[in-house]
Amino acid sequence: MTIFELTAISYRDKKPKYPEFEVWKNHAGYFSSLANAEQAMQEHIEEWRDNTPTPRFGYMIDEYPLDKSEFHHAESRRNYLPDGELLHETLVSEISDEETGDYKPFPGRPAEKARFKIGDLVEVLKDDFVRLVIVGNLPTTPERVNPVMGSSDDCYYTLDQYGNHDHPTSECLFPARLKISKSLRKKLFSDEYYSYRAYYDNRKENQQEDNLN
Repeated sequence: MTIFELTAISYRDKKPKYPEFEVWKNHAGYFSSLANAEQAMQEHIEEWRDNTPTPRFGYMIDEYPLDKSEFHHAESRRNYLPDGELLHETLVSEISDEETGDYKPFPGRPAEKARFKIGDLVEVLKDDFVRLVIVGNLPTTPERVNPVMGSSDDCYYTLDQYGNHDHPTSECLFPARLKISKSLRKKLFSDEYYSYRAYYDNRKENQQEDNLN
C-alpha cells in the first residue's frame, strides 16, 4: 500500500532571473490515490489563480510505501506545470524488492515520453534551487537499455553556462519560461555543447550505418 504526497512549488522572488533562482516547496497533503492527489492539485490551482497574482512554479506528486523504512526513495514521481499538465512520470520504482533486495531495471524512456529534445533550454529543479541548462542528450530508449540500468538512469544529459555537465532525472526538468539574455544563451550554446552534439550526431550516424549492414 502506498500514499501520495502533493508538493506545491512557488517562486521565492517576485522577479526570478536566470541562470539560477530559488523556490519554495510547500507540503500540500497526503492522499490515498493519485487521482485524489491530482484532484487536490486542481483545487490548489484554482484557489491560487483566484487569490494570487503571481504564478506558481509547478507541482510534484511523489508516491511512497506505507510501513516500510525508506530514505527518500519513492515508488513513483511526477512533475506538473502550474496549470496541472503532467510533464514526466517515472517509469520504474526506486525501491528494492522486499524478498530479494534487487531493484527493478529501467525499461527505457520511449521517445514520445521524453518531453524535451536535444538543444532545448530547460529549468532543472534541485532541492530549493532552479538552474537554466541546455539539453545535450535524452534518456536512454527501450532499444538501448541494458540490465544494469536502474531508476537513476532515467535522466537527461545537460550542460550549464560553464560547460559543466549533469544528469538530472526526468521529473526534475521543466521548460524554460523566463526571459533569457543573449549573453546567457550564447554561453549555453557553448563549444562544449557543439562538441558533444557533433560527437552524438556522429555516433548516431555510425549506428544507423551498422544497422543497415
